[in-house]
Amino acid sequence: TFNNEIISNILTQAKSLSLKDIGIVIFGLIFFVFTFKFFYLLFVAWISSKFVLDIQKYVTQKLFKNYINRDYDFFLKSNSSLLSSYVLKESSVFAGTVMSSVITILTEGSMIIGFVILILLFNPQLSIIIISITTLIVASYYFFIRKKVNIWGKRRQEHDALKLKNLYQSLENIK
Repeated sequence: TFNNEIISNILTQAKSLSLKDIGIVIFGLIFFVFTFKFFYLLFVAWISSKFVLDIQKYVTQKLFKNYINRDYDFFLKSNSSLLSSYVLKESSVFAGTVMSSVITILTEGSMIIGFVILILLFNPQLSIIIISITTLIVASYYFFIRKKVNIWGKRRQEHDALKLKNLYQSLENIK
């Protein structure tokens, strides 16, 4: 097949190289791969940080405008520490946690797709087995952890609101 011809051609050419030349080629390849990886990860980190900060700014502004445009009765009925928590904390948590996770999943996903394409080219049958097993493991993990993550998120919101409420009340009592 085409892949075997390429590999056999590379091996034939590699046999004519000296040990020193092979070492230089291997070092060059390793250096190239790590340099490319460094600049790729640097670029991804820069883009993702900018994206996360833009999302945080957008969510904060949107929540703030939403609260500011409410009628006066809304503020009389609402807990101001809870509203402050939503504007300041939740936008930060959303951008920093949720969006960073999404970006990480997309980045890692693109690397996994590249790896899958590579193994599909060399051994399609083994690739299908590996992909099927991995999919089952990930789906099982997601199924079991999903409810707990929702509960933990709600608890974190409640505890953050209580912390902010206690802080405001403590500072108000000083006056």
